[in-house]
Amino acid sequence: MSAVENVVHGIDVVALVKYLRAFETHQSRKQAFMWETKRLSPMSRSEVEKAMREEWERTNK
Repeated sequence: MSAVENVVHGIDVVALVKYLRAFETHQSRKQAFMWETKRLSPMSRSEVEKAMREEWERTNK
């Protein structure tokens, strides 16, 4: 992922993944994700979530 691809709708995906990994439970991660993306439309949020999932899988290997 290049530096430009790291930012989706103004959210740094790599930093978001690092931040969410600090939470132990799925519910805590979901709540933190919703808080960080609260200003986004549902469509924009889903694009950020897709990029975040790809980054999560990429760094999980």
